[in-house]
Amino acid sequence: MSHDLVKLFHFEVRHLFRHLGEGSALRRNALVRARFERETKGETDSELVAEVTAHVKVEAAACRSRDIAAGCKDTAERLYAIICAIIAKEAPVRTASSLNLSRRQYYRDRRAICTRIARTFIRTTDGSAVIFVSAIPCPVDGVCESAIIGAT
Repeated sequence: MSHDLVKLFHFEVRHLFRHLGEGSALRRNALVRARFERETKGETDSELVAEVTAHVKVEAAACRSRDIAAGCKDTAERLYAIICAIIAKEAPVRTASSLNLSRRQYYRDRRAICTRIARTFIRTTDGSAVIFVSAIPCPVDGVCESAIIGAT
């Protein structure tokens, strides 16, 4: 797949986690906008933001469990702590410091866990039209899988 498509996917991942608590920004994010466009049965933006955040928490815990089962306990705990800090809106510098990580390592780990979690939004979209497909590698287990990005 095109390098531009992979770059676009990573742009959407960064946008998602940068604006995790903001309904208006999430409405524009290709990974989760289908959740905001569907028939919401009276749900408010804050309820939909809570749904997206809850999904992130569940998937972060699932990634942590899989990594621990794979014998990567330290990595699992570090990546989980990064996601918890993102949800809590903790400054990256503070998170990196508390985990004894360089700024560079913090952002590598952040990208890894955010990408893994973003892939779960792709797998759970509600049958909307595919905009593009790209292979996204999993940084922990090295497995690649197809990612469907966006919805119409």
